Formats: sequence, C-alpha cells, structure tokens
Amino acid sequence: MTKTKTVVKEVLWNPVTGCHFPNHSSNQSSHFIQLKYIPQVGPQCGFAALCMIASYAGIDVSPDDLVSKAKEENISNYGEMFSACNMANFAQNLFSSHFEVTLFTNSIKGLSYQFRDYFDNDNLILIPYDCDFNHEPCLKNGAAAHWAVLCGYVNGNDEENFHVIACHGKSRYAAIWKYTALQESNDNLRELGTKRLNDGKNYILPAGGVKEGIASQWILFKRK
Repeated sequence: MTKTKTVVKEVLWNPVTGCHFPNHSSNQSSHFIQLKYIPQVGPQCGFAALCMIASYAGIDVSPDDLVSKAKEENISNYGEMFSACNMANFAQNLFSSHFEVTLFTNSIKGLSYQFRDYFDNDNLILIPYDCDFNHEPCLKNGAAAHWAVLCGYVNGNDEENFHVIACHGKSRYAAIWKYTALQESNDNLRELGTKRLNDGKNYILPAGGVKEGIASQWILFKRK
C-alpha cells in the first residue's frame, strides 16, 4: 500500500476524524493529498482554504496576510469572497510561479471522472458550497456559503458512488462528502441570506450578486 493510500485509510477509518465511509474497501480506488490545516477567523474561509493550497507548494502565508492584500485590492472587506473570478485572479497573481490557476464557470455535474484524473495528478480544487452545521454540503440557497479545498477522492467507480475528500478552515480534520451532494450545493448558491443581510456589514458582492459570483463555479490548481 502506498503512503497516499495509507493516509486515505486513516482518514476513512479514524473515529477521531468523525469521517464515516463504511462501504470503502481495498479494491476501490482512492487518492488523498495531505494539506496543512490553517484555521479561519471570521469570514476568511476562502483565504484560509487558499493558504492550505499555498502550503502544498511550500508557501508560508496566513489568512490575515491574504485578507489584508484583498482589502487593498478592494475585493473583500472582512475576509468574505463572493466572486470566484476575483478569487481565481487573486490566486493567479500571487501564486502563478507555483500553480496554473483556472476558473470554471460550469456545474461539476457529470465531471467526476475528470475530477478523479485531477486528483490522481496531485491537483487541487477550490470550491464554494453551502455549509451545514456539521460542515457537510447542504442546500440553503447560499445563506451558508463557505469555501473548501478538494484534495482527493474515494470510490471513483461512478458518479453516484464517487466521494471527494475536502479540507476547510472550520475543522482540522479532512471530510468525506458525496460528490453529488457537493454538486447540488455548489449549484444552489443564489443569495446572501437573511443573517448576512441584517448583520450591518458591507460585504463586497460582484455584479449579479452571489448567484453570478460563485454558483456553479470552481477553481482548479495545477502544480507547475
């Protein structure tokens, strides 16, 4: 068993992680890129996730550093990021010598085999989704929008059984999510939500709002 698959097995079966994937067997394919956990403070989820990606290339940077730069560029006021385009451009400008950064503005539906190839070649994906109380993908129309790094998969035989491994700034443990649930969550991002609308903060939104900014969008990071 390779080191990568050993790590995957630990993620799948270590009860401390809270991950549960009872149908996984040694005959099923898997790949996991282990990332450094970097916690978010406040609404820095996108930048914390971006720091985890940077750490994969040996770049030492903090969410606070990135948020400060984002404020200078007028693309974020508090660490929020409701534009996948701005996030992709921001990452490309900072990490172009380490990654080829590509923004995709289409749903991930039907792309599980393509994602499997990405992960098999040690690439990472940054994706927004609605985050439930247990951090899993849910459908709240964007009211709980959050960013995560996809860093692997398990059971890639077909899309219905395909699961992705994700890391994000709210938990130090890798999570295992059903691919179709993530796809539906990513596609359902439509609005800021009542809580954010009424919290008195001036969030920076792109033209077209949340739906045009992050719905059905994701960012591929290919190591150079």
